[in-house]
Amino acid sequence: MKLLEKYPCVGQNGLRELAEMIKAASLSGLSPDSNDTADGFWKFTSSSVFAATVVTTIAFLYFVVPMLLFKEYEGWSYAEAIYYCFITLSTIGFGDYVADHNPEINYPEWYSCLMAVWIFFGLAWLALLINHSIDLLESLNAYMRGRQNAETQVEESKEQPEKGLKGEET
Repeated sequence: MKLLEKYPCVGQNGLRELAEMIKAASLSGLSPDSNDTADGFWKFTSSSVFAATVVTTIAFLYFVVPMLLFKEYEGWSYAEAIYYCFITLSTIGFGDYVADHNPEINYPEWYSCLMAVWIFFGLAWLALLINHSIDLLESLNAYMRGRQNAETQVEESKEQPEKGLKGEET
């Protein structure tokens, strides 16, 4: 209302259109304070950190929650339970620990179903984590090679004499 009182020529519809234009410009990265565009939030580093945070948080839940269940229902130590989680999800599966297989324990009916779902999604999650780690290492390797090549080119350009016509004066 204050804006309409100060600038009555804009009108209600004009004010609405102006607000929509400002919102669209802001969402596309234009800064309302200057004539610059913002870099945007999703740079390589910020998107990599975000992806790593999401994946490791899910790293974390797919190991800790099952570890607690295995400790409770299988009677394993924390070390044995985390060992089983990694061995199972990495598909190594030595067979030295097998969940839901002790005849002396009366398991709840939902336990084996929950384990099957955990293994199914856990395999995909661990593959994603390994793939993401490989992508990050490959990007780091390419970056380091680029830096090394740039430094080599700078050193080579310093060693070469300047080309030009010697002995001629203008």
